[in-house]
Amino acid sequence: MYKSLEVNIFYNFLKYLTILLASLILTAAACEADEHRCEILQYKLDRLYFSAGEEADIFSHSSFKIVCGSDTLYRGWIDQSIAGVSYSDTTGGFFDSVDLSSCFALIATAENDSLAVIIVHFQNMADDEIKFILSDNIAAEEDLYDTLITEDGRGLLISKLDVDDIVTSYQAAKEYDIQIAYDSQYITVFEVGTISASAPYIAVLMPNLAKNSSAGGVLTTSLYYNFSGFLLPHLFDGDNPLPAYSLFAEDGTSRRPYVYDPGKGRELYRGFHDRPGELSLYYSAFSLRKVADYFADILAREKIKVNISDTDHDADLILTYIPTDNQKPQKSLRYLYELLSKTETFDASRKETLTIIGNYLEAAEEAEKPETVLNYCSLADRGFIHDLGVFPLFRPLLYVTFEKNIKNCGFDASGRLDVYNVTKLVMPTENKETDR
Repeated sequence: MYKSLEVNIFYNFLKYLTILLASLILTAAACEADEHRCEILQYKLDRLYFSAGEEADIFSHSSFKIVCGSDTLYRGWIDQSIAGVSYSDTTGGFFDSVDLSSCFALIATAENDSLAVIIVHFQNMADDEIKFILSDNIAAEEDLYDTLITEDGRGLLISKLDVDDIVTSYQAAKEYDIQIAYDSQYITVFEVGTISASAPYIAVLMPNLAKNSSAGGVLTTSLYYNFSGFLLPHLFDGDNPLPAYSLFAEDGTSRRPYVYDPGKGRELYRGFHDRPGELSLYYSAFSLRKVADYFADILAREKIKVNISDTDHDADLILTYIPTDNQKPQKSLRYLYELLSKTETFDASRKETLTIIGNYLEAAEEAEKPETVLNYCSLADRGFIHDLGVFPLFRPLLYVTFEKNIKNCGFDASGRLDVYNVTKLVMPTENKETDR
């Protein structure tokens, strides 16, 4: 009896295996490389509903066929597709009496357009901002507006248009595949895909170490006492910028270096020896102009005339962005160190502070343990802020919008736009000359 039972079990197992292999062979024969197999969810109101949509590169006008067993029963086209579901055009009652329980759909997916040039547009952004967003591998002297090349050999064209009018922005958007802006109003006026992320850089206020006005970091410290995160909606033309309390990328637990206290800022500046009657200020990007105006207004209340400088070389105060990297926290500090080291300072204490900071950064580069790296970064961060008067202000939020035929548009681990893996699809066009 037991032997007979074992034979029956073995026979049923072989029978099941044969059926499974046959099913796989039929499916492989029916499913082509540019087709997506999915379930038929339901037939309702003369339309077929399928278990896949735009996430599977299925769009309106994509062709499909219904396969039952080894036979193609019907051919048609997709009327509408969204994430996770799509449905067909009306079938003329074809499926009113068809049992669909053993059927499935093969839907043609959009093809990759390997020859297309993808146009990426940056809204009101300076070259440094664009370089930080794209990649730190772009050399400083490299022309941003030459066509870059993606991993699969596709061209990537960088575009810039400085407009404040929303209507003009909307009309221009039709010419671009991807748009990047600080203000979400530029991405909500037409139906596209959107993502947002913290920018891979922070805004900083720094003194010019070659100027006497930088002595002791008094000038920038007094201004920092007047700066607070609750002022950012009024000081930045963008949505949801985040206050930054550290000069390097970390876990967000840093405390503010000095509390917001305008009274203490006035007291500190009024005690500044040999206060100048005139100062110059430089800002590196259009997005920093309101912060510059705010600091100029504070100084004007102290009867200090502020001129906007065309270069950072001649300015007493500098507003700029420095790149950050979550995978390499010392990157922003190294960038800042090299920026300040280009300035020839005659003050021995400032030179010594820069030398010490440089040693911390070298130690961070050589350290193997992450906690050791962060420790040296914290020491360098403290030297920049408390000894030199370099202050982190805020981190902008980026809003990225892209057409539905753009795939793999996202950010890499460091927060930069992953332009090297982005692809562009050939969208299906309406063609109702299908066989049934």
